[in-house]
Amino acid sequence: MNKKELFKYAGAIIVCLSVVGFVTASTTIDTSINTGGSLTVGTGSTLTGAVTMASTLNVTGLSTFTYSTTTSASFDTASTTNLVVGGGTTLTGVIMGTCTFQALAITASTTGYVNCVNATGTHVNDVIFVTATSSLANGFVIQAASTTAADTINIRLLNTGIVAGNTVGPATVYFFATH
Repeated sequence: MNKKELFKYAGAIIVCLSVVGFVTASTTIDTSINTGGSLTVGTGSTLTGAVTMASTLNVTGLSTFTYSTTTSASFDTASTTNLVVGGGTTLTGVIMGTCTFQALAITASTTGYVNCVNATGTHVNDVIFVTATSSLANGFVIQAASTTAADTINIRLLNTGIVAGNTVGPATVYFFATH
């Protein structure tokens, strides 16, 4: 081989190596990919079909779920029937709404009980949170609430006696229940 041919081949090799150094590859794959290790995407990826995982999905950063009729989020376990956040008690349902109770006379500085019988979706022994709307008479305070029957919230009211009058209701309250 003479010097001229050696420079020709050496020049071709240098050009090839230079081009490879400047080119970034991308491709579309129309079949399944199976890897025995990890799949890492450097900048971003859009998955347009169904995604199936046989193990834990670990996400770092913000996650957004769109085009879903139900979205579950969890730090530990989530399914269509249970939600566990931070290793606490499993939630099987969350209900919120309003309910109305009928009028009741409560003597000043005493308590009385009323039932909201239209608390749709609540169950016996739900954890219940109740807050007043503007329809609760002045001088009355919600002290406690519990679910005593399906679709029913029992509320203990205190008449503080600060305002004249001893009748509360009918009134509507907001509720938030978990079971």
